[in-house]
Amino acid sequence: QGITNVVSGLKNLNALRELDVLRDTVLVVANVRNFASIRSALPSEQERELVDEITKRLTVGSEQIELYQGDAGVFAWLMDTHKAGNVGDHVEAIHSFFRSPLIVGGRAIQLHVTFGVDQDDTRLLPNRMGTALVASQQAEKTGRRWLMSDAETSKDVEWKLDLIGRLDTAINNGELWVAYQPKLDLATRRICGAEALVRWTHPERGQLAPDEFVTLAEEQNCIGNLTAFVL
Repeated sequence: QGITNVVSGLKNLNALRELDVLRDTVLVVANVRNFASIRSALPSEQERELVDEITKRLTVGSEQIELYQGDAGVFAWLMDTHKAGNVGDHVEAIHSFFRSPLIVGGRAIQLHVTFGVDQDDTRLLPNRMGTALVASQQAEKTGRRWLMSDAETSKDVEWKLDLIGRLDTAINNGELWVAYQPKLDLATRRICGAEALVRWTHPERGQLAPDEFVTLAEEQNCIGNLTAFVL
């Protein structure tokens, strides 16, 4: 039960992470960006139907692959490097299946999906999962269908983990501070307030802007201390 999604019956990402290092494999992550909002709008009994429809499209032409389901619309699977052929073409083909809406409970539902791919089979699967997921998120931000993770992606994941890991320490050490940007009332030509902008003077990276760590703190449920500090 601990490695199975109770709704869909698919193995979850914990099951994927427990696999040994698998040589000659490509890891693909599909990130259904609007999955949570769609699931919240559907009756609970139709969630299984939603996942079944997603699974059918992700496995078209590759029904033998084992699909793993994570939270919030993340799906992952492994492909044999020698059988995968051109991974980019494969992912592009899968993406094309999501251009038309799914039919769930008689309702047409349009999904927004981006993909991340990791080909570095020398790394542990939990690490590969992280870089592939980051690549899928970067694809979303840059308006692409998919992205391949690379050495820079790996460094970025490690950097973010280190950053969020030392956030509380940084607050206690006085590395964070708040800049106040004045707000001008154009009608009266008077200062009417200020916008509080948190900054981080990192000992190695120097000045960090909010977009480098605030969203990350929210995603990792570490926003409480930061919010209290700013207030």
